[in-house]
Amino acid sequence: MPETFGPAFKDRDRPLLSYGLPFTEALAKHVEDIFHASKIYIICSRSLAKNTHYLADLTHALGNKVAGIRIGMKPHSLWSEILEIVEDTKKCEADLIVTLGAGSLTDAAKIVSYALANDVTTPEELDSLCPTSSHKRHDIKPSKVPVACIPTTLSGGEYSAFAGATNDKTGQKHSFSEALQGPALVILDPQLTTTTPDRVWLSTGIKAVDHCVETLCSLESDDAADEDARNGLAKLIPGLIKSKQNPKDLEARLQCQLGARDAMSACTRGVPLGASRMHISKPPVAPLTS
Repeated sequence: MPETFGPAFKDRDRPLLSYGLPFTEALAKHVEDIFHASKIYIICSRSLAKNTHYLADLTHALGNKVAGIRIGMKPHSLWSEILEIVEDTKKCEADLIVTLGAGSLTDAAKIVSYALANDVTTPEELDSLCPTSSHKRHDIKPSKVPVACIPTTLSGGEYSAFAGATNDKTGQKHSFSEALQGPALVILDPQLTTTTPDRVWLSTGIKAVDHCVETLCSLESDDAADEDARNGLAKLIPGLIKSKQNPKDLEARLQCQLGARDAMSACTRGVPLGASRMHISKPPVAPLTS
């Protein structure tokens, strides 16, 4: 399949989206023509590193451009681990951060880039980047080191310019946004996602369906977001059913990935979501037909 490449969303330049090529080939290509990167830091899921050959494939494709590797993170993107990666990326002078996996890795990479731009090294300094912090800084700089994501689930965090992480000391989860930048590149490879457990694939897919439904129920949505939500449902519902019936159906898995992209449209536009906003005056969602 030839590569399909361009902006993930019609009305925005970033993130860029690539699919159709093996992820190793796509990343090696765009490391050169987009990022001109020579010191790449990889954050890889522990299960992918331990149970598959995909990390080895990626490091082989990038060769001597790999400056550092972090294998595994605990759930909920702990501040202590984020700060460890900040230190590692500083030491190797990383000019591109790549995530191979999803969930906590994606949020962590976004916050690491944000922290690097603001010379953060301690939990107190990281706290100062939170919008709700009582010690919020007034001189916050935007993320600088670009992030490229190669997701394995349908959670969609790779399309957003916000992230969440948990303060180990308090157990409280904090959001980061404002000057935080979203990933610059997302690479979809349905073959890679066959390593994802069914329960994770399907549950994150249902979350994407929920984003679509909440968009259509929101009285503050717009025509463009509603259209993306409908397109997302049209891809996700048959794609999830087919990928459940046959986990090796790569076309169905790709349609799920593209549906998750559509589902994130409203979230990244700032459309308020939530079933509580549903109102009788909004026309009901029409049933999907094949």
